[in-house]
Amino acid sequence: MKTIGFRNSGIKSVGKIPWGTHFVYFYYTIEDLMDLILQYLAEGIKNNEVCLLITSPLIIQNGGLEYLQKELEKYAPVKNQLLLYSYNNWYIQNNTLNLEFCFKKLKEITVVIKKETDFEGLRIAGDVDWLRKEDLHHFLEYEQKVEEQIKEFNQLALCSYPINKFIKSEVLSITFKHDFALFKRKGKLKVIKSTERKKLEVEQTKIHEKMEDIQKLHNIGVLTNSFIHDFNNLLNVIKNNAELARLNIDRKENIENYLHEISKSVKLSSELTHRFLTYSKNKGDIPTFESVNVNKFIENLAGMLSYFIAENISLELQLEPSLWKVNVDPGQIEEILMNLIINARDALTHGGKIIITTKNSEKSQSKPELMHTSIDSRHIKILVQDNGIGMDINTKNRLFEPFFTTKRNGMGIGLTIVQNFVKQNNGTIKVESKQHQGTIFELTFPAI
Repeated sequence: MKTIGFRNSGIKSVGKIPWGTHFVYFYYTIEDLMDLILQYLAEGIKNNEVCLLITSPLIIQNGGLEYLQKELEKYAPVKNQLLLYSYNNWYIQNNTLNLEFCFKKLKEITVVIKKETDFEGLRIAGDVDWLRKEDLHHFLEYEQKVEEQIKEFNQLALCSYPINKFIKSEVLSITFKHDFALFKRKGKLKVIKSTERKKLEVEQTKIHEKMEDIQKLHNIGVLTNSFIHDFNNLLNVIKNNAELARLNIDRKENIENYLHEISKSVKLSSELTHRFLTYSKNKGDIPTFESVNVNKFIENLAGMLSYFIAENISLELQLEPSLWKVNVDPGQIEEILMNLIINARDALTHGGKIIITTKNSEKSQSKPELMHTSIDSRHIKILVQDNGIGMDINTKNRLFEPFFTTKRNGMGIGLTIVQNFVKQNNGTIKVESKQHQGTIFELTFPAI
């Protein structure tokens, strides 16, 4: 159990912080990093805490590890009070990012300190200069687990990130996984506290909204091109049948078949226009949840989707007849499906098949993996599958990263928005893909 009380952080701008504090430092130089880590760990040694440092290539290659060891020895740490791990012995196993291993190791150290020593707690510092951008999303999930664990025991955790390695939206995402953030401005440390984080959250929301607007315009552009093409085709049908009808009137022949084709084309034109306008109109920024049967939305959307899918691509629906209802925002669900199907279409460069599947599913709440998830035992699944070019592991790992794209004219925000909308609707998204075999996106939403 966590002891109630405050600890001196050793950092003048921060002061005293309670057990369970998890904060982040964005640094520009190795000198700034070493200075802050030294202050932080030295205070831990003075306060009878175990100090755990997870180093990075930046620290090791610049002599930072030797410097820290030498300086910290001045505070006379006792045996096993200072624990040093290289990043590739903590985060990396067999040249692969293995966050489950380091989380397990952290738990083991915590248990030993609590049961077998007289130390008052654990003070952690870890630098992630080694972190690849394609692994950031996965690593932030680990940060969330650390956040949850240190709230339960006597622990403090400082994570340091090289700020020049990340774009603004990524810096915001990292910040939100911590209690507060430190930046060095004009030689002075600035603390971004909870009130300032709210301002950043508003800014991040605005960024997401702009990204959603851009993607919406992109999708409308895709539809517009197809709309114009198909509308012209329908007009030609009307024109040709009208001309044939006129010729047959002159010959006093039956023109009923020509009039029927004209009527059918007018009806299709009206339907096409209605679907286009329905999709294009603004659905608002705030999700509006409704109890819906997703099958109906998929069936309605399929009619419009057929207009911008090439003739050598088939669209197949495999829908559960008795699908359970879900409480979602219909507009966002439509946008999710639109983006996933456009992605599938683009993967079928030489034609192929897109399959949309829905099904009911139940999970036992007794399973360990469900202990920390918001998904209820009853839920529905939506699968969007193609047999296109597939993805390599690097592309798959970076799939939801903002502005990452493998398309020549892509913007790299469609799947970021998909992930955001799925979360807003209390769902989850998984991806399975193999090169030259295809891709499956699996969406899961709680059923009513």
